[in-house]
Amino acid sequence: MKRFCIFVLAFFLISLLGGCIPKFPEPPVPQSSEPQSSVTEGSAGLPVPSSEPGASSGVPSSEPLTPEPSAVPSEPSTEPEQPEYLSKLPMKLDLAKEYRFDLDMDGEDELITLALSEFLEGEYELKVISHGITTLEYIMFMEDPVLTIADLDKGDRYLELMIDGDSGSSDYNTYCFRFRNDELHPLLFPGWLEGTYVRAGDGWLSEFTEDGIILATQIDVLGTYGASKPYHFDPVNSLFDGSYEMYTIYYDKIDKETWEDRGLVLKKALPVLMATETDASYEYLPAGSRILLTRTDMDTVIEFITEDGRSGQIDQAKVSRSYDSFGTYIAGEYEDAYFVYLPYAG
Repeated sequence: MKRFCIFVLAFFLISLLGGCIPKFPEPPVPQSSEPQSSVTEGSAGLPVPSSEPGASSGVPSSEPLTPEPSAVPSEPSTEPEQPEYLSKLPMKLDLAKEYRFDLDMDGEDELITLALSEFLEGEYELKVISHGITTLEYIMFMEDPVLTIADLDKGDRYLELMIDGDSGSSDYNTYCFRFRNDELHPLLFPGWLEGTYVRAGDGWLSEFTEDGIILATQIDVLGTYGASKPYHFDPVNSLFDGSYEMYTIYYDKIDKETWEDRGLVLKKALPVLMATETDASYEYLPAGSRILLTRTDMDTVIEFITEDGRSGQIDQAKVSRSYDSFGTYIAGEYEDAYFVYLPYAG
């Protein structure tokens, strides 16, 4: 009982003294002067960006970010340099020799040869070797063919191979090929029939123009004449267009001897359309008149000059090339009804 009283007295004294001890407030925790970043900790203890819109990233919004200039140098152009020989084109090449030209401008030369074929008798073989691949094209026999390399369209980065020569009896032809995608592709020429195209152009390569070539040939219309015709290169369709061009008949010179040898003397009055200063008029040239042909489309247009220097066109003319009715018909009559003599070859 005595022990219990002592324990109660001790507990009462401790409780009394504890209520008398003053409690002092804890000192405030000093706040940092730096702005707090809106960054929370991820599950791995790494900071993750706040998902709240408009949250600060630690960079004052009043100062826009300025990207630093890239330290990576610009890459050099991958296009191959143009070879020096481009400025010398067109260029005629010797046969049975090997030549190296970059036909498709890919930076690697192709090996080119033109020679008589060992497999097809009487035909020439155009061979191009590129990246170990051989491409062949066969051309019908020609007497003394000429191989020319040219650049018909200086903006398309392709070169053209042209072959022209006499296929027999003064019948000249011109072939043209372009090397693309490791293959030779023929460029087509207009055929005799409207809307048709063929591999060989009629005539030999006479000269190059700004947008194509001029072929020279012989034409048979009221006689046989040397003539030339321009062809315009169409790189999109890989062909030459000459459908709207005329054949221009050429003479060494027009003098008295030319009029005597090549002038056509009328047997009877010829219906014509004569040019005037402002217009044209229909009339008839009388028998005995002499004309000299100048241009034709080898269809319905035949132009001429007279000895007194006037220009005109034969009216109601139609040129026929069929085997059973070869020649020119004028107002429904065959050509020899109007002319004393027609200078056809052979």
